[in-house]
Amino acid sequence: MNQNVPQGFGDFTDFHEPKPQGSNPLAIVGFILAFCLSPIGLIISLIALAKQPRGFAIAGVVVGLLGTGVWGCVGFGAYVAKKTGAIQAAQVVGAYQLVHTEVEAFRQQNQGQVPPDLATLSGLMTIPPDPWGRAFVYEADPSMTAFTFSSAGADGTFGTDDDIVIHSSEDPDAAGRRLVQEAMERSGFGQPQGGVAPAPAPAPAPAPAAPPDGGAEAESGAADSE
Repeated sequence: MNQNVPQGFGDFTDFHEPKPQGSNPLAIVGFILAFCLSPIGLIISLIALAKQPRGFAIAGVVVGLLGTGVWGCVGFGAYVAKKTGAIQAAQVVGAYQLVHTEVEAFRQQNQGQVPPDLATLSGLMTIPPDPWGRAFVYEADPSMTAFTFSSAGADGTFGTDDDIVIHSSEDPDAAGRRLVQEAMERSGFGQPQGGVAPAPAPAPAPAPAAPPDGGAEAESGAADSE
């Protein structure tokens, strides 16, 4: 019996300190992956919950759930942007902004005149093709004070619904909002500007029918007799 233990407390020689728990490598891996590959990290962390210690596994599940939600939102947003044509609209606006800036600089150096064609600017800048790999169409007004910047759209044919036309009077930000709105309307993801169309006004009530001629004559005869 241990001589240093006070009497009345029994023999403590049979008691041992609890063994430290082992590590959970799978939980650590899941926790790390939850930050960069959230869905995979979430799955690994869920599996790691079956083994002690569970600290990293629980943290990996929480981070993985949050990250997977963010990934889902981003993925859905990318799908909607691709489905509606918003990505292509943004690419067109980016090219228009580049041309618009250079044309404004040209205008300041040439008494307010715009360049006659894009070839005049091609030596100063690189004009990218439209999102479908075709060249943009630049047309200067007869007054040489304005221009239009356009693309034939996905079908490559002008005069159809998917044409993209921007007038130089429209600043790039306003053009971007308009093109995205139009793309969403064509795809059915957005409503026309102004919200829901108002309900048609009710039809006016029909005018009361005129009395028959016989009734009018009877009233006239009654008046004459009086």
